[in-house]
Amino acid sequence: DVAAVELKGDRATDFGFNLGVLARPNDHFSLGAAYRHKVKQAFTGTADFNRLSTGNSQLDALVALTIPAGPVGVATEIEFPSLLSVGASYEWNEWTVAGQVDFHNWSSFDQLPLEFEGRPDLSSVVEENYSNSRIYRLGLERKVGERWALRGGYYYDETPAPAESVSPLLPDADRHGIALGFGFKSGHWSVDVANWYLIFKERSTEGVNR
Repeated sequence: DVAAVELKGDRATDFGFNLGVLARPNDHFSLGAAYRHKVKQAFTGTADFNRLSTGNSQLDALVALTIPAGPVGVATEIEFPSLLSVGASYEWNEWTVAGQVDFHNWSSFDQLPLEFEGRPDLSSVVEENYSNSRIYRLGLERKVGERWALRGGYYYDETPAPAESVSPLLPDADRHGIALGFGFKSGHWSVDVANWYLIFKERSTEGVNR
């Protein structure tokens, strides 16, 4: 190891839009769809380089020619994916069942550029090449009397990250989610409590990771 670097990013703000529609063909059945547009954000910050002595003066001198000492401005740009969700629910007596599918347009996250101010030799573009993915959701509610409701849910989330792109940035994998909870309502007040358990599938870099 000849150096360490600490990256610090500033806040970034951008704007997008959401669209949604809900239809109730009858008192028991509901259909809905929602769309969130993709948002591209430009981030700036600093990269603080700290050279580490190797004990070899000649090697340290060579490192000093390449790696700067102290902070250097850094910038990147990330396009967060659009999201389309479609779902339906059905109510009968004390029961409600709901299902939903989310379509994530993760293919927009194809590259992660890192541009160091005044140092094109240190700048690089990390290939991500994420794929579009889906999330499947199912929920169930059972009303108990006038005030209480018991709830449970399950979902399956497909990872958009190919084996080539798995990294500490987004160490993602296919996962299952299980949720349990309850609700209490009295007059104008209501309280909802839920617990969510995630099960990540094992992930391998398959010998092709960059």
